[in-house]
Amino acid sequence: MLPPRFGLFIFSLMFWLPSFCGTPSSVDSVNEASFKLKVSNPTKAFLQLLQAADDSRKMGYPKGEATSLLYQGGILVQNGFERKALAVFYNALEISKHLPDTLLTARILRQIGLTEFQARNFALADSVLHNALRLYLAVNNQEELVNIYNTLGSLYTEEKQFAKAETYLLKALDLANTLLYNYGIKKSLQNLGIYYASQSQFDKAGAALRGAMQYNLRQNDSYGLAQTYLSLASLAYRQQNFATTDSMLVAGERWARAVGAQQLLLEVFKLQVKAAEAQQRNIVASSKKDSIIHYQQAIREQENSYIEAFTQLIKSQEEASKIVAQEAKIAKQSNQNKQLWLAIISLLFLVALAIGMVYYKNYRKEFKVNKIQAELNEKLERSVEQTTHLYAQLQIANQQLTKDNILNKKLLSIISHDLRHPLVNTKSVLDLINLNLVSETEQQELLEQLEGQYVTTLSLIDNLLYWIRNQMAGEEIAKVNFVLNDLVQEVLEAHKVAAAQKTVLLINQVSVQIQVTADYEMMKIVLRNLVSNAIKFTPKHGTVLLSADIEGNQAIIKVIDTGVGMSSTVLAKIEDKQYYSGKGTANEKGSGFGLILVRDLLEKHQGDLRIQSSPGRGSTFIISLPVLA
Repeated sequence: MLPPRFGLFIFSLMFWLPSFCGTPSSVDSVNEASFKLKVSNPTKAFLQLLQAADDSRKMGYPKGEATSLLYQGGILVQNGFERKALAVFYNALEISKHLPDTLLTARILRQIGLTEFQARNFALADSVLHNALRLYLAVNNQEELVNIYNTLGSLYTEEKQFAKAETYLLKALDLANTLLYNYGIKKSLQNLGIYYASQSQFDKAGAALRGAMQYNLRQNDSYGLAQTYLSLASLAYRQQNFATTDSMLVAGERWARAVGAQQLLLEVFKLQVKAAEAQQRNIVASSKKDSIIHYQQAIREQENSYIEAFTQLIKSQEEASKIVAQEAKIAKQSNQNKQLWLAIISLLFLVALAIGMVYYKNYRKEFKVNKIQAELNEKLERSVEQTTHLYAQLQIANQQLTKDNILNKKLLSIISHDLRHPLVNTKSVLDLINLNLVSETEQQELLEQLEGQYVTTLSLIDNLLYWIRNQMAGEEIAKVNFVLNDLVQEVLEAHKVAAAQKTVLLINQVSVQIQVTADYEMMKIVLRNLVSNAIKFTPKHGTVLLSADIEGNQAIIKVIDTGVGMSSTVLAKIEDKQYYSGKGTANEKGSGFGLILVRDLLEKHQGDLRIQSSPGRGSTFIISLPVLA
């Protein structure tokens, strides 16, 4: 057991560790040395990585910081802190997105996928690993392609998607043979042996495992030998070949003891008990059960020791981070009131402009209807024979005016409530702060709420303005030819803060080869509404993915989320262009206006919107847009 002052020692050590020369090359050296050290001394390696990350931030070296975080996450996984590791990996991923280092981003994605796989989050692991695969293909890193093919093969074997599993494992073996990549060949054969055994193809399984054994012997890989002997023993046991089972287990136990692999030893003992019981060798079975109890106790003691050490280490790290964060909050707080007042003035101007345009539009429509009515009355006076026809036209005009008045009331309701309410709330919060009626912590929380409220209100005003402009007679759209990937990336960048707050992964799978001809700003409004809606209805640790394909002369753009989905009743309301607004997974509010605007803007481009969704299975929003409009 570690002494009770260990946490204080770690906390002090974090501040007294000397800086590592302060250059990118020194940070890189520390990162790689710590990566090698993590097997023998994970605590020391973790401390060195913390210092390297801190030095990287101070010198403005984001690649060094992202690499340090990647290796920190690996140590956390090694010591049983998978959830904490995922938070560190996602932080590293966010930094790597802004770097021209595709290989580093791919490595981080692969670690996220492996960790989600170990946590049995198979769907998310599948998605993330395929994103890593796409990046490895882009940089043409052949050996990493072998490794990720092997990982995907193991994932699909576990998920019982056997056709996919075999495809990826054979692809890994073929590429590893081409590259003469011995480690990749060995892992491919080992994984194929496990796959064939799961399919009861015992001859193929045995051949693959014996092939892996040869590579382990050539490389003097004791741990790999222990694994392969255990797999061969399991295969023999399934075939009721107990003599081979026993001999393979003896060899597996010898190699596992040689490297101190307690978890593998535990698996060997469990299979020895099964084999002994199957042969009614009760004394041997009882002895091995005692060995299992002993090793389980040893593993628990080791895990408890690691957990205690890393728990104290992580707490110390979090305390240090809180101190830095508090200093940053104090520095930012002096500027926030000025920014809020500027935002309020901007909002008041935009609200006044929106209200004026609404009334102007209403005036024009009423003037137009009155003109139609005058013409109809004049025609009625001139010709009795046209009375029925003219009366029908008058009824149609009146119905349109009624619809317009209903729409105007809805717009005024949105303006009076969804726009006026945030302003009233902002004034109340500022009064509380200026009168010193709330603590500093409460001030910060209120200001953060106002900041989120500002972003939401500004988005609503943008939607209102674009809808009003779209409805005005004679308004032309400015179509230009542009790369769709650029627009998608701009929209995702604008939503990265909202996604990060809910730990939602944003993925851009749109090819840089796809170009469309459309109004750039209108299409930005369309994608912004759909991405914002996807984040709103996606729970924590979910995924929002954008992809696109060309089908004939149509660009098919998809926004796919792993959110709560929609019922058939809700879908029917949306398809009927009715106003519908629900609360998001974090109680986010909306006006119900976004999808109506999206459909109107797509109609301007001779495009359309289709929705595929069901409760609990997420939603897919599909845009059809002419490539050359």
